[in-house]
Amino acid sequence: MQQAAALLLLSGDMDATTQHCADQPPHGRRGQRYVWLEAGHASQNISLQAAEVGLGAALVAGFDDDRLCGLTPAVVPSGQHPLGLLGIGQPADRQG
Repeated sequence: MQQAAALLLLSGDMDATTQHCADQPPHGRRGQRYVWLEAGHASQNISLQAAEVGLGAALVAGFDDDRLCGLTPAVVPSGQHPLGLLGIGQPADRQG
């Protein structure tokens, strides 16, 4: 990740989605499932497009949420929850 040319933050508004789907079982948590599904779809599509142009992509979910949210609001806007970091750059087997 330290050598990635780009680092994308995938985030979602869990509260708004939970409220929007509050009438759906189980107990209003359906919205959170949708957020995670969409984040997975987005990361897969980005990874596929990166591969199409000869780049590599790696998804990381093991990060410190509180520390990441403590960065400038331009990185994690208010109300957004970090879901994953997607590094994009030269594949490891092509790095010199």
